[in-house]
Amino acid sequence: TDGLLLRACYAVAGFAAWLGLRVLGLRRSVVRDNLRRSFPDWMPEQLRGVEREFARRQGEIAAEVLYSSRLSADELRDRVTISNPELLVAAGQPRPMLLLGAHQCNFEWMVQRLSLEFGERLVALYKPPRDPRTDRWLRSLRSRFGARLVAAKSVLQELARMRDVAAIGMLADQVPRTSPEKHWVAFLGQDTAFYMGGELL
Repeated sequence: TDGLLLRACYAVAGFAAWLGLRVLGLRRSVVRDNLRRSFPDWMPEQLRGVEREFARRQGEIAAEVLYSSRLSADELRDRVTISNPELLVAAGQPRPMLLLGAHQCNFEWMVQRLSLEFGERLVALYKPPRDPRTDRWLRSLRSRFGARLVAAKSVLQELARMRDVAAIGMLADQVPRTSPEKHWVAFLGQDTAFYMGGELL
């Protein structure tokens, strides 16, 4: 029944993503401009194909995030595997392991899966949303298997108080508009700023 529920979530979220991008035009100009700048030599039909695939994938991620609250530990282990678990054994004091990821695929399941390995010894950095209800929901979702969430801006103060941290997880690829520390690279044909949080830690 859980498999049927997830498939139903895929269908509903996929339709909503298609409706938002293709019919209502939500963020359509941003997507198209980014694709044109990233792949200037592509034909229009190629760009449209990637745009459709993007909408479909966004729907899948939304479905999986909504389904996250129903995931059992066993199902999560089945759906998300760690290819080199032996590397996690050495995590801990005096130097916690630093786990860096990107906003690619389902990063919500990634945090939850790592929580099964570390429990409360995993500190996940995040940027709190402005809406308090959304913040509470995200914190509940991401900490359901024990991970502790810490606002990225206060990580150094929080880490100074924690004595049992085995790993620090962070997604550090978004444009750091307000961060004084940033690293510029040519990414997909355009100048792109990346966070320096991992390097600074």
